[in-house]
Amino acid sequence: MVFVIPVALTLIFSQTLAGVTGSSPELSIAFVDTDNSEIGIVFRDQVLKNLEADGLIVLTVAADEEEATEAISAGNVDAAIVFPSGFAGSIYSGLPEEILVIHNANSFLGSLVADAVAGSFASELNTMIVAAEAAGVDVRDAAVLARVSSELALTQGIVTIDDFSASRKQLDSTTFYSAGMAIFFVFFSVQFGITSLIEERNQGTLPRLVAAPIPSWSILAGKVLSTFIIGVLSMAVLITASTLMVGAEWGNPVGVALLVLLAVLSAMGIMTLVATVTRTVEQAGNAQAIVAVGMGMLGGTFFPVAQIGGLIEKISLLTPHAWFMRGLSGLQSGGDLGDVWIEASAILVFALLTGAIGFARAQKLVSP
Repeated sequence: MVFVIPVALTLIFSQTLAGVTGSSPELSIAFVDTDNSEIGIVFRDQVLKNLEADGLIVLTVAADEEEATEAISAGNVDAAIVFPSGFAGSIYSGLPEEILVIHNANSFLGSLVADAVAGSFASELNTMIVAAEAAGVDVRDAAVLARVSSELALTQGIVTIDDFSASRKQLDSTTFYSAGMAIFFVFFSVQFGITSLIEERNQGTLPRLVAAPIPSWSILAGKVLSTFIIGVLSMAVLITASTLMVGAEWGNPVGVALLVLLAVLSAMGIMTLVATVTRTVEQAGNAQAIVAVGMGMLGGTFFPVAQIGGLIEKISLLTPHAWFMRGLSGLQSGGDLGDVWIEASAILVFALLTGAIGFARAQKLVSP
């Protein structure tokens, strides 16, 4: 429960879900130019091939619309962009014309990308034609049109790719599931100390300890210390194993150590508080399991709750799990101890509030 299961589940999640949450989509786009015009050449060479060079798509050139449709039906391509026959002639004559985009029903992302690329090209093409006509240029002359388009710099960078820094960082899939299992199972790891105290009370060994010539607080202190050590060791084993076995990246070690220590303390406080409102070990175990699983799911240990947004994201902040995951996100993106003080403070609040009440109630169990 403390060491083997968390590591095993981390390996399972990281291996089975790596392909689902990966960040390198391989989208195959087919292009059909039945018009064989210079506009099609510009679109193929200046747009699609540039996207392929950047590793964003895999370009396939099909002979006609039927071949592209068959490739989509076979699942070989994610979408197709078709320039119909007479496309350039209609454009030069000022007549309306359309670029056909064929979707693969099983590839939402590929269809979305194809729509965006075709729409962006059409918009820029309209701008170029209007500008050429305003300058008194005969757009039916391919050579003149090529010169104008070169001057307007519209044949270069028709589709641009910008890199924006996210306001909130997200852990990569491997580290996400490793961190999720670490904070989730530490709530089970720390429950044994307080439940063993209840068990000793019910079995009659606790009164003998209280009657022994030792201070009563030392009994609770022994349970607390052993629980803290087990919790820290369980998380340390998982962090080490996930780093070596699946390549998880946790970030600044000092910041990680602080978040781990505070997470263990908050788990101890919450589990102790839950156990002290029960009478038997069975009741304590059931109540602790419900709280641990409920807070783990709400806190985003199994899936990124922050991506849902809205009320669910705000409610998740009522758990130390969410703050722990947020703190690790900041550390993995290059942050240090100073960048996670808000998250660390939030977890410390959980530890102090629940710990003060929980251990005060637990102290009554060992009072003569």
